[in-house]
Amino acid sequence: MLAHLVSNAIDACIYDADTSKKWEVTVTTRIEKTADSGKTTLIEVTDNGCGMTDEIKAHLFERFFTTKAGHGIGLGLLVAQKIIREHDGRISIESEAGKGTTVSVHLPA
Repeated sequence: MLAHLVSNAIDACIYDADTSKKWEVTVTTRIEKTADSGKTTLIEVTDNGCGMTDEIKAHLFERFFTTKAGHGIGLGLLVAQKIIREHDGRISIESEAGKGTTVSVHLPA
């Protein structure tokens, strides 16, 4: 799952039209306290690639949705979301077209 998220971030940089950018993909992890005195592990994958529009974000977890014509089948994020949910976690995505994307995964610690 993590390898897929990193691969997507790298692809976002490769497909970015701004070739003058120094591409960056960062993976960070930390343990956070939750409101119920528990702990959660946060994994974030951040890139400064092409980013996404709100229209694209609305379809990210749909079966067979892809922005990579001829390069993907549109199951990766759906499968990642399923794995994360099976472990009582959650995934969220923040993105701005032309700026980049951060994918956040919260899993029980």
